Amino acid sequence: MRTDNIGRSSLAPIRSNASIPRARGLRRVCDRLRYLPTEKVKIPAELALLIIRKASAMAATFEEQALDQLTKDALQALRQGADPQKLIREMRL
Repeated sequence: MRTDNIGRSSLAPIRSNASIPRARGLRRVCDRLRYLPTEKVKIPAELALLIIRKASAMAATFEEQALDQLTKDALQALRQGADPQKLIREMRL
């Protein structure tokens, strides 16, 4: 039977959370989660609309960049003699 780095059998039950090695960052995040507010906060309609508009603009920019990059890559591959059907499979179109 293998043992882990704390000398226990790998199948032995863990008795407390203290015996689990944790990174400092993870422990801090867990501690902060305990103190998050539990009340529901309503987002004002104006703020929600602005968030939606910003997300839409970001998505449109990303879509343009992705389209440009995919087109550039496809044209380069075609110039190098790649088979169009192979490109369709490789680009998952």
